Amino acid sequence: TLEEYPKADENKIYYVTDENLQAQYISMFRQNGLTAAVLTHVIDPHFISMLEYKEQEKLKFLRIDSDLGSALK
Repeated sequence: TLEEYPKADENKIYYVTDENLQAQYISMFRQNGLTAAVLTHVIDPHFISMLEYKEQEKLKFLRIDSDLGSALK
């Protein structure tokens, strides 16, 4: 569930939109003990926007390749 996904001190949820094209990033995340949500459906971008709006202070969705430096620290 979304409540379980982020670590207690984080509000970032990383996601992938294409498991094949982003496979190298998924591998890097796994090697560092991180996970990313797989969002491949047409409705997913709208769902993300709705959740970010609803939970403005709590959630931020980032594509897996958008913030590698901070994610892999």
